[in-house]
Amino acid sequence: MKLRLMGFNVRGFDDPNGHTVEERTPRVHALIEEYDPDIIGFQEITRIWLKPLQGLDDRFDHVMMFRDCFDLEGAPIYWRKDRYEYVSSEQFWFNDQPDRPNIKGWGANHVRHCIRVTLRHLETGKTVHVMNCHVDYKPEPQVPSAELLVKKAKEFGDETVLCVADFNFTPVSPAYAKMTEYFNDTRGTFCPENKQATCVGYQIVGENINSIIDMSFYHGSAIKPVGYDVIIREFGEGLFASDHYPVIYDYEIE
Repeated sequence: MKLRLMGFNVRGFDDPNGHTVEERTPRVHALIEEYDPDIIGFQEITRIWLKPLQGLDDRFDHVMMFRDCFDLEGAPIYWRKDRYEYVSSEQFWFNDQPDRPNIKGWGANHVRHCIRVTLRHLETGKTVHVMNCHVDYKPEPQVPSAELLVKKAKEFGDETVLCVADFNFTPVSPAYAKMTEYFNDTRGTFCPENKQATCVGYQIVGENINSIIDMSFYHGSAIKPVGYDVIIREFGEGLFASDHYPVIYDYEIE
């Protein structure tokens, strides 16, 4: 079974010089159409993005929840409904009481959450557990956030677990080291020599390991990575879909 995952921080707000959400929406849709992911983990989905993403509803189903009743941003998971069916889902928050919302855990600047969806592949019947989140950018909460993600993944034993996010930490950070005590980093396993930046602003940027913060980690006895691609695309001079490059992760699951 092949699985293509896309991680995509779409930037939750309007920006100038051709980068309002309205202007960027067709660019986002064009990339999804071209790369044809099975599953998408979006970050920074705010209310202004809800209507533009309705254009995916003919092909995708999804789970979307905001992280906070006051700070309306979410990290939804979308999946191709002709390829996967919904099994279960949960939302948990990055704090000492993960079932309690509206708490800025461990000194974070924002309330942060994670959405987990379990999907069944229609053709093979195999299941995959997908977690998607947007980790806080302050260093203090990042390691305990990683510890919580590992704890949640361990609930599924050796079943296939994917954890995609804008992690706001890099491959040389303590939180990354904590994640890789249990997970494998897709890029780090499949092509560690690839140091293409992912958090770039609206510009063309090359390799910079300190700007790799959009990642996917995996765990399970049946999964292996078979592809990795950071999508660098201009839609006219200086025009981009987001201030982050979307990333494609390809896997084979036995």
